[in-house]
Amino acid sequence: MNRLLLWGIFAASSFFINACSSLPPVSERIDSANQLAKSAGFEKTTLSTNQFDLISYQKISKRPTETLVIYIEGDGSAWKTGFTPSDNPTPNNPLALLLAIQDTRPTVIYLARPCQFIALPSKGCSESIWTNARFNKDVIDSNNQAIEILKKQYQARELILIGYSGGGAVASLVAAQRKDVKALITVAGNLDTDAWVQLFSLDPLTGSLNPAAKAKELSPIKQTHFIGGVDQVIPLSITQSYLNNLQAPNQPQLIEIKEYGHVCCWQKTWPALLNHIQP
Repeated sequence: MNRLLLWGIFAASSFFINACSSLPPVSERIDSANQLAKSAGFEKTTLSTNQFDLISYQKISKRPTETLVIYIEGDGSAWKTGFTPSDNPTPNNPLALLLAIQDTRPTVIYLARPCQFIALPSKGCSESIWTNARFNKDVIDSNNQAIEILKKQYQARELILIGYSGGGAVASLVAAQRKDVKALITVAGNLDTDAWVQLFSLDPLTGSLNPAAKAKELSPIKQTHFIGGVDQVIPLSITQSYLNNLQAPNQPQLIEIKEYGHVCCWQKTWPALLNHIQP
């Protein structure tokens, strides 16, 4: 099977994730997320970093918080077809946001990926940012800067980073640069991008960083990784490849839900799944 056809398969998966056939206009996707967040008590803000303007939804505590919980979105609507990148990567089904609004902790932050939930053109945005360069240094530095802004705003001492799909890669790469990450949690996370590209014979993610290459920095961090047993986008072997790179003594927690795929059914059981994370 050639690489272009395989990209078509992953684009088709992206369409499934973002409600298949034809996506609603970007404005409708933005309005839908705004309404969803508002109804759950989250406030919208824009975090301006050197590289991008990042959209964030925040459940705000009135008091300073010691631990800041931050959810990072997946790749979103990266592809228009199997051969054409999307004009705007804003997801139609923002799963990380759907998980964040179910988190009962007092201060929970949602971070969109660069160029999501923003009308384009916008600072730093180009097709490469949601395709082959989706995990490049600028993307990771931007998330790191946004998180530093949030940490100071809430006077937090430590972080819990939670990433869905490609957001799991971003969360991991950010965690590898910091010393204040109490826990790293991923859901269907792409944690070894080189292994993922090799497994499906895809073109390399040129310019992107690979979480598995940061094993030394990530090994000391407490980690929990959720994976679906029937996930055909990020199979279990990708998570295992990442885990094989980690060093003792830390033993990450791997939780496989046999009947779950890449999207279904994390949203339905997220509060219960959070309870399975080791203290």
